[in-house]
Amino acid sequence: MSQVRLLIPKARWSSPVALDSREVHRLTLVLRMQEGDVLEVFDGQGARAGATLQRELGDWVLYLQDPSQILIDSPEIVLAVAVLKGRKLDDVVRQTTEIGVTRIMPVLCSRSVARPDAARSAKRLERWRIIAAEASRQSGRSALPQVDPVQSFDAWLDWLREEGQDLDGVILHLEAGKTSGLDLWSSEEPRRLVLTGPEGGFSEEEVQAACKAGLRVHGLGQTVLRAETAAVVAAAFAVLTGGRGSDK
Repeated sequence: MSQVRLLIPKARWSSPVALDSREVHRLTLVLRMQEGDVLEVFDGQGARAGATLQRELGDWVLYLQDPSQILIDSPEIVLAVAVLKGRKLDDVVRQTTEIGVTRIMPVLCSRSVARPDAARSAKRLERWRIIAAEASRQSGRSALPQVDPVQSFDAWLDWLREEGQDLDGVILHLEAGKTSGLDLWSSEEPRRLVLTGPEGGFSEEEVQAACKAGLRVHGLGQTVLRAETAAVVAAAFAVLTGGRGSDK
């Protein structure tokens, strides 16, 4: 059985750590842990520590061991992904978190079918961040990926021009041809960005604007992939061909 891991923000890392009802439920009722059992605590920012479960005056607490800071190689792999229909982005967030992406930026494109209002966007963001935290716990990551709020394509381009110019970036476009994903990056530069489109693909205006902002246009493989599949595959190529280490 794999080691039990629990996400606790660093602000609560004073030994002993008082557990809330949700944490107690998961550890004692779902996982059947008992007093004296050992687990691992991580803070979502790269630190982790061993912990022992104890009960004091009727309350469950954790006694922490000396924490260690995890050194993360190749610290920035950004996935900018078009907003997709239904809960497709849930799977994209989960799987790319497991792969090792460090930032996920949902983008509303001109051909995006799903167009959530502000309230629905806020709920989706909350859900994606919970999914990312759970995927980090399950996969052994100690640093959570940053999941951004939904933004328009134009707003995202503004970010790219101002803050993303030092990233080695590509935009995936079906019309670019059926080239190998292994050719997405010509160097081992680990600071990478990939922009993937909605179900209907990018408009030509979006492709031109992205290229003008510094991205290279590229195809992906010999087959036509679903939008959600393309996002995961491209993220995998970005991580695995960049010499990125583990943050476990």
